[in-house]
Amino acid sequence: MLDSADPNHAPALLAATELARLRCSLFQTTWLRAETHALLLVRLGHRPARQWLSAPAPPPIRPERTDEVEAEEIVKRFRDKDYSLCDALSFAVIRRLRAAGAFTLDRHFRQHKILTVPEMWT
Repeated sequence: MLDSADPNHAPALLAATELARLRCSLFQTTWLRAETHALLLVRLGHRPARQWLSAPAPPPIRPERTDEVEAEEIVKRFRDKDYSLCDALSFAVIRRLRAAGAFTLDRHFRQHKILTVPEMWT
């Protein structure tokens, strides 16, 4: 959403607007927050990464030890996938919290049978 040159910029903004309009409850894991900051730092630089870090954010969810164990098992079990440990941890937290889906364009979530926004509306 922050990179206007990204081909997914417009769909991501539309999805964020719709999620806000629907008053969907959003959250992010503390791991995802750290990974996102690192990605922004590399792709866009320190200023946009700090601005993102300073902006209002969905409440952070601290993974439980059981989530971490499950994430490691997911990475080990799905040998045909290149899931990151952070992705797998998100899968575990989504399952534990019984979340309806994920606001992401990451194909790994779809591969793991998790509904994703904005794709669920296309």
